[in-house]
Order: sequence, then C-alpha cells, then structure tokens
Amino acid sequence: MAIHSYFTTLPFEPQKTLEDFTETYVCTSVPLDPEAEHYLTGYKANVASHNAHHILLFGCEEPGSDDEVWDCGEMTAISDGLQRAPTCKNKPAILYAWAKEAPELKLPEGVGFRVGGNSGINYLVMQVHYMQDRDELDHSGVTIQHTEEPQPKTASTMLLVTGGLLPPKATGKAIFNSVLR
Repeated sequence: MAIHSYFTTLPFEPQKTLEDFTETYVCTSVPLDPEAEHYLTGYKANVASHNAHHILLFGCEEPGSDDEVWDCGEMTAISDGLQRAPTCKNKPAILYAWAKEAPELKLPEGVGFRVGGNSGINYLVMQVHYMQDRDELDHSGVTIQHTEEPQPKTASTMLLVTGGLLPPKATGKAIFNSVLR
C-alpha cells in the first residue's frame, strides 16, 4: 500500500503463533538491510486489545536472541518453552510504543527514525506484553510506514522513569520526580 509515491509499509508480526502465555514479555526480530538506510515514519499496531497489554518496537544492533521468538521479560517468571534473553544484546532504542486501543502514529512530515545501513540499528525487535491467560492464538504485530528517502529531521525517543507507590483508592496529591542529566 503506498502512502506517498516513495512510502511503503512493512507488516511485522511473528511467523509463529503464540498461545497459553500468562504474564510475560515475548520478543521477535527482523533484520534490516545493511546496505540501505530506511526512515520509519508511521506505525499501526495490529492487535485486539484483549490479547496484548502493550507493544514496544525496539531498534537493536543485535537482537537479544537468535530464536524466532523468545521470552524477553526480565522482570517476570520464566516462560515454559521459550529461551529467556534481553530484548537487545546492547543499546536498545525505543522506536514505537502502543498500549490499549491507542490510534496509529504518523510522524510529522519530514521526520523519521533512521534505521538500517550504517545507522547502528540492524534489527527491529517487537516486544509484546501479555498480562493474562489466553484461549486463542495471537498474531499481534505492527505495520510500519517507511521510506529510503532521507528525511530532513531525525526522530528520537526520550524515556523518563520514576519510582514510587500510589496506593489503591488514595486521595490527595502524589508527586513523582524524573531528572534529566
């Protein structure tokens, strides 16, 4: 499907169907063309919200595993039948995040995430977080709009993390700080 004459889409979903996972993070990867840079300009999650809690798309120099599908949930119990490995072997870059019924994301015109070629991002890794038992097969994925046309501006993400606890049914004000260094 063409968006503009020089834009194309890339469907990205595991070639294996996944079933019978409870609280787990499952990853799959796709290699990028080492000879050509691409610019990711839009994303659409292909998922029913009852299957996945959220999806993250990472750019990696190398994926955390060579397996087609692996358990990449470093904070959860180990899943039976899947190798446990990190999302990326090193330097993960978040390129897209989707959660519960969020709409598709189109970056502003002239903006894209640079991947492939000599960008340092050689693989896309999709992480799907499941939070419940499922009785059905899952084919969650992401459709990616991309172009080989260099974009005037390079997109990036900033991840802010904070800690703290907000008890259930709490009233009043809670302040959590994040600091950039």
